[in-house]
Amino acid sequence: MIVVNLHGVFRVEAGVSTFTLDIPESTTTGKAIIKILDTYPDLRKYWLTFDGGLSDHVLVAVNGVDIYSLPEKLQTKLHPDDRLDFFSPLSGG
Repeated sequence: MIVVNLHGVFRVEAGVSTFTLDIPESTTTGKAIIKILDTYPDLRKYWLTFDGGLSDHVLVAVNGVDIYSLPEKLQTKLHPDDRLDFFSPLSGG
């Protein structure tokens, strides 16, 4: 089970800030994102592009590290006790 934290507008749209996601070990970050969107479909308009790719308007971190700075990017495998954080590029103060 991993912990998912939603920040800014994502928290408001989903109506939750933190939840656990039960996924098999070694599930990729990309597949975890799909499962999150299946659970919270209102996030699709923020997270996905028209062609189904991940939008530039969502910043994803695995254990505090930007997903795009990791070698495997969205193919990064997740493990129990990992943490996924989702931030919108602009969050009000």
